[in-house]
Formats: sequence, structure tokens, C-alpha cells
Amino acid sequence: MKQIIIIISIVSLLIIPAFPFVLAQGGVVPSCNTKTDATGKFTDPCGFTQLVQLANNIIKFLIKIGAVLAAISISYAGWLYITGGSDKKNEARAIFVKVFWGFVMMLAAWLIVSLVLKSLGYQGVGIDFLGNIAK
Repeated sequence: MKQIIIIISIVSLLIIPAFPFVLAQGGVVPSCNTKTDATGKFTDPCGFTQLVQLANNIIKFLIKIGAVLAAISISYAGWLYITGGSDKKNEARAIFVKVFWGFVMMLAAWLIVSLVLKSLGYQGVGIDFLGNIAK
């Protein structure tokens, strides 16, 4: 039990600094219901487009967090591979394979959602989950 608490603490300390960076990319919640007219009705109400944009923003957020977790896992597996004996090398190889397939499944899920949304006519989805990093 103590090992689990230590692992969770270390992972939390490594992930928490990534949250401001991810949220600084424009936020997760789209902007709507911000302006009212003289009668008090919203002039820019939230609709289906904002709901889809919210889902897209959440997916992009989770992909960024997944990339951070994948990097941490690969680093840990590399450390095991370099410093460990034959049993630790087998464990490191297993971690490499699991991280690779997990990352592939995460990106495949994003691709499926993106294709479905584009086929429904929503144009706000694209290969931009890296934001300004790729520029």
C-alpha cells in the first residue's frame, strides 16, 4: 500500500506542472452565453457547435495528458532497461510495448472521433491537438 501511495505521489508531482501548460492553450470550455441584450436574453447562446467544441477540447486535453504520461512511462522503462538485470529488462520491454499500443489506441480513438465529426459536417476538428507546439 505504501508503494502505491509513493507512486501516485510521484506521478502527481510530474503531471501537475503540465496542467497550466495544457490549459493555457485556450482553455477547455468554449465561449458562449457571455453577452445579453436589454431584455436579459443571451445573444450568443450555447448550441450543438459549442457542445462538439467542448468534446473536441476535452479530447485534445486528454491526448496532451496521455502524451505526458507516455513520456514518463517510457523514461521509467528506459531506466529499468539500463539499470536492471534480465528480469527488469523483460519488465521494461513489456512497459515499452504497453505504452506504444496505448498511445496508438489513444490516437486511433481521436482519429475515429475526428472522422465522425467531419463526416457530420463539423469543421472545427483537425490535426491541431498539439496547438502551438507544432509550429
